[in-house]
Amino acid sequence: MEGISLKHKGVDQHLKTNKHKNNKSAIEQKKNRSNNSSQQQQSTLETFENINSERDELNLELVKVFTAADIPLEKINKLRPFFRKYCKNGGTVVGANQLREKYLPKLYDQEVEKLNNSLKNEKICIIVDETTDACGRAAVNVLFAFKDQTKLVATEHIIVVNNTTISQMILSTLQKYQVPFNNVLLFITDNAAYMVKAFKNLSPTQLCPK
Repeated sequence: MEGISLKHKGVDQHLKTNKHKNNKSAIEQKKNRSNNSSQQQQSTLETFENINSERDELNLELVKVFTAADIPLEKINKLRPFFRKYCKNGGTVVGANQLREKYLPKLYDQEVEKLNNSLKNEKICIIVDETTDACGRAAVNVLFAFKDQTKLVATEHIIVVNNTTISQMILSTLQKYQVPFNNVLLFITDNAAYMVKAFKNLSPTQLCPK
C-alpha cells in the first residue's frame, strides 16, 4: 500500500511540473490547429462549390438570354470587360468557346427535358419542311404543334433527301421525345411526293397527309 501511495504521489508531482504543463499545452494547441485546419478546409471547399455554382448559373443564364435574343455567342468576348467592371461576379463570365462547348449543351438538355414533359400524353401535328442553309446545304426541319404552340424539335443536314431519309428522321425524332404514332394527328408539309410517301412508309393508317 505504501508503494502505491508513493507512486500516486510521484504522478501528482509530475502533473504539477512545468514540463508536463508545457507538453499538455502543446498537445492541446496541436489538436486545436488540426481542428481549425479541418474547419478551414471545409469552409474553403464550401466557398469554392458556391462560387462554381454561381458561375455556372450566371453563364447558363447568359447563354439563355443570348440565344433567345438571337445574339451570336461570339459577342460575349467584347462584353467581358464591361461585365468585369460593372457587374457583380462579372469576372466569372467565360469566353464564347466555353459558353458554346460547356453551357450551350446544358441549356439544350434542359430545354429538351422541358419539352419532353410538355409532350406527355399530348396529341400533336408534325410539320416537316426542307430548305437550304447559308452554306447551300439541304436542311430539314421538324416541328411539333400542340397546345396552341409550335416548337422546332429537330434540324438535320441530309445529303440525299428522299422518302427514306425523311422517314428515318421523323421516326428518330418521335422516339427521342417518346411520342407514339397514335398521338400524331396530322402531317403538314408541302405536297412533294417523297414527303407523302415518307409518312405512308411510317404509318399509312395513322397519319393523314395534308
